[in-house]
Amino acid sequence: MIEVIAVLVILGILSMYAVQKYYSLQEESRRISAKQAISEVQARASMIYGKKIARNGVATVADIEASCQAYSWGDYTVLTTHTNSYLSINITEVQGKTLSTPVTGTWILPN
Repeated sequence: MIEVIAVLVILGILSMYAVQKYYSLQEESRRISAKQAISEVQARASMIYGKKIARNGVATVADIEASCQAYSWGDYTVLTTHTNSYLSINITEVQGKTLSTPVTGTWILPN
């Protein structure tokens, strides 16, 4: 009987470790997904920049930010802010789950 209790205690400890590892893997996969979303935002910003330059001959970071905000980002909560020369991109949620720390990136206005 003592052996069975010992085995159950050991299994409980191992399962506790496995659950913690599972949750950390979920968080890591969300962070990787958020990094890919930042790459997508940067690519769309470049595309918008090219279109605005081709049409008007001029594009500002504010115009690009406004156009990026018009897109639907699906599973991601994307927050953007800008200065005169760059767009700051923050991903705060992936699939409705808040990240422990936001994943950030920038898009720099080409010269």
